[in-house]
Amino acid sequence: MMEDFRREFESTMSPLLRGIVDDTQKLLRQEIALARVEVTEDAMRARDAVVGISLGAMMGYLAFIFGCFAVVYLLVAYQPKLPVWGAYAIVAGALALVSWICTARGIRKAREIRGVPQQTMDSIQQGFQWMQRRA
Repeated sequence: MMEDFRREFESTMSPLLRGIVDDTQKLLRQEIALARVEVTEDAMRARDAVVGISLGAMMGYLAFIFGCFAVVYLLVAYQPKLPVWGAYAIVAGALALVSWICTARGIRKAREIRGVPQQTMDSIQQGFQWMQRRA
C-alpha cells in the first residue's frame, strides 16, 4: 500500500518538477534577452553622447583658434571701421555657439545612460518574489 502511494506520488511529482524547471529556464532565457536589449539601448545612448560631446569639443577648439586670430588682428589692425579681425570674431562667436549647443546636447544624452539594466533587475526581483510566495 505504501509502495503504491510512493509510486503514484513520484509519478505525479515528476511532471510538476519538470514543468517548474522548464518554466525557470524559459524565464531565465527571457531575462537574458531583456538584458541584452537594455544593454544595446544604453550602448546606443552612450554612442550618441560621445558623438555630441566630441563635436562640441571640436567646435570649441575651432572657436578658440578663431578667437585667437581675432585678438591678433585686433591688436595689429585696430581701426574704427570693422577690420578683418571683426570678421574673425564673428566666426569665432558663431563657432562658440555651435560648440555650446553640441556639448549641451551630448551631456544631456550622457545623463540618460543607466549603468544597470533596470527593467531586467525589476523583472528578476518580481520573479524571486513570486517564487517566494509560491514556496
